Amino acid sequence: MRLYPVELRLEGRNCLLVGGGKVAERKAMGLLAAGGNLSLVSPRLTDGLREAVAEGRLRWQDRTYRSGDLEGVFLVIAATDDPATNDLVSREAQEANVLCNVVDDPARCNFVLPAVLRRGDFSLSVSTGGNSPLLARLVREELEGRFGIEYGPYVRFLGKMRAEAMGMLAPPERETFLRELVAGEYLDLIRRGFFEQAEQKAEAIIYAARHDRNQVQPAGPSPGRGDSKSPVGHPSRLGDWAGADHDGR
Repeated sequence: MRLYPVELRLEGRNCLLVGGGKVAERKAMGLLAAGGNLSLVSPRLTDGLREAVAEGRLRWQDRTYRSGDLEGVFLVIAATDDPATNDLVSREAQEANVLCNVVDDPARCNFVLPAVLRRGDFSLSVSTGGNSPLLARLVREELEGRFGIEYGPYVRFLGKMRAEAMGMLAPPERETFLRELVAGEYLDLIRRGFFEQAEQKAEAIIYAARHDRNQVQPAGPSPGRGDSKSPVGHPSRLGDWAGADHDGR
């Protein structure tokens, strides 16, 4: 199967989940984490899905899927143990040009879901094109030990520093600076909890580059950060920057 890998922006988009078992629960958590406007059709629900319904996180229709349920839907996932229902969802989705995934049935999908490792805005996807979800999951589990929760705040740090560099450094200097951010000691600083020290070190490089080019001579430290040469003190907790760290599958 030849596939084109993408990441979808689901926030505010109508998504439909057909099925209410454990697999459907995992899919629901992933769709909700991505901001999807989720509805669920199933005559039965797991305790976890009932809790999500009670909290108002998704809408539930206590019945089986029927024709017309895809009206206004951007994406649908069929996760039932009834082949006839899954086939109906797939056929109607193809006719309506709706994105459709039928769990464990690549032939009835127009997209497949990879195994995903998430660390905040940092994510790694592993796909076998639907041939072996088990292998994809095992590879993802191996990656979990290599890429810890520090990669969430690290990516946020990189984004913040990149935004500052875009407005303050010329292209050649910016490229050198960004390469240093990903090759230097910043990841280790963040892993140890020294977030402010990492920012101060990076900002010092930006201001030094501007000074060397005689463009802007900073009168003091960057706004709101204090003296960039002052000691940092105790590291803050990694979780303060990591945000939600869950696989979503």
